[in-house]
Amino acid sequence: MDDLRPKPAGTKKEGEVLTLIQSVAKKWKSRLDMLERFNTLSTNVAKILATRWNAPDMITSSELSVIRDLIILLTPFKQATEEISGDQYVTSSLAIPIANLLQKGLEQMKPSTEFGVAVQKSLLNLCNAKLEPLERHLYLAKATFLEPCLKRIYFNSALEFSTAISALSKVIRLEHRRT
Repeated sequence: MDDLRPKPAGTKKEGEVLTLIQSVAKKWKSRLDMLERFNTLSTNVAKILATRWNAPDMITSSELSVIRDLIILLTPFKQATEEISGDQYVTSSLAIPIANLLQKGLEQMKPSTEFGVAVQKSLLNLCNAKLEPLERHLYLAKATFLEPCLKRIYFNSALEFSTAISALSKVIRLEHRRT
């Protein structure tokens, strides 16, 4: 009988109501999910905190701006992590393109806070240090080159690209001689 009664306007079914998310210590993406949900629900949280006695203070608008900058800066890393973590398809050929697209996308972002700019610079430095050497990884370079839709497009270094082509040519010549 409860199902037949009209529901008041503004009520939501189970599963449609958004709640705050708590981060999991070992999963960095859960912290981003937590920030995204807090940003989405920040006006509701502020209203609730304003009506409670002895409630903690709501964060300031400048702190909320920092959260928004962090969300903008970290979302591409979350997307890249999810793409490269696929278990239903081969991902080795995607490593170099994703790393280069991630770096270029990060360079084009315009954070609105000083903290956001500092985080962007730090992320760019880490990208240069950790992701740039991927092009020198011969197996990843060959896999990227052999992927028909990728080929040379995502290589930053012409030297690394030519090294991969030379290595592939050598393998093909050896196999040809063997047969």
